[in-house]
Amino acid sequence: MAPTDIEARPIRIYLIAPEGAPDAPEHALKVAAEAGDIAALLIPAPIANAPALIAAAQKADIAVIAVDGVPVDGVDGVHVDGDFSRFAVLRRTMADAIVGIGGLARRDDGMTVAEAGADYVAFGRLASGDAPLPLDTREGLLSWWQAVMTVPCVARAETEDEALALAEAGADFVALAPDLWTGPDGADRVARLTVQFAEIGARTAEPGAMLERVP
Repeated sequence: MAPTDIEARPIRIYLIAPEGAPDAPEHALKVAAEAGDIAALLIPAPIANAPALIAAAQKADIAVIAVDGVPVDGVDGVHVDGDFSRFAVLRRTMADAIVGIGGLARRDDGMTVAEAGADYVAFGRLASGDAPLPLDTREGLLSWWQAVMTVPCVARAETEDEALALAEAGADFVALAPDLWTGPDGADRVARLTVQFAEIGARTAEPGAMLERVP
């Protein structure tokens, strides 16, 4: 295969919804969806207008995933952070739904849940930005994962620079913290990241590109 025939590595945006009673997040989501390529929306905790947000996401062909235990209906999947036994139960009982797991900190943990049927894995927590794994640790794990595994990997970003670093390291989906997409500059940021992710995906699609980054 000639270099020009190599397909770009898809890198997509995964939004994390704000908690509590935010101001019209469904409008922010609609604007963001029109601005860029969004694959999924995570509802990390109870939210006042969840039905409207879920409807807006699904109308835009965005998969809606709720953290395990959040009382919402009509979602496409469930996410659990760090609880392997709970993940196993969810995977067994939700055969047709998306089931993802985060809070992973070791290669072996990722391989174990991938083999158990995880639809995606996340090194570090997704639902909360508290006590994250250091960026360089996540970068190393992502590069290794991208080089040897096929199950998609997700990583949470708190800043635009961090989002780019995680995409460069090997994330298939970059999860944007609420402040990155719900503010007045959110749609512009989503549009900008969509273009930059496509450029990174094309540049890192060469066979062995990620192996060179593995520490």
